[in-house]
Amino acid sequence: MASGLRQTGLDYQYEIVDMHRVDCARLLQKRFGPLPPRIQTRLEAASTTELEAWAEQVLDGLGLEQMFPDA
Repeated sequence: MASGLRQTGLDYQYEIVDMHRVDCARLLQKRFGPLPPRIQTRLEAASTTELEAWAEQVLDGLGLEQMFPDA
């Protein structure tokens, strides 16, 4: 990197998860409007796999209650 800082593989993993989290949140907000705190909490704790699945479910037309039945 130009600044002399080195990123580890773990740093990149965190960046990827954060990008998925932002993308998923944007899709959910675009479709459903402001998200309830319980959904925001789930997004913050989610894995990449969960975030990808939820993003696909938005495209499949599922509702928040179907996507997050236990939240």
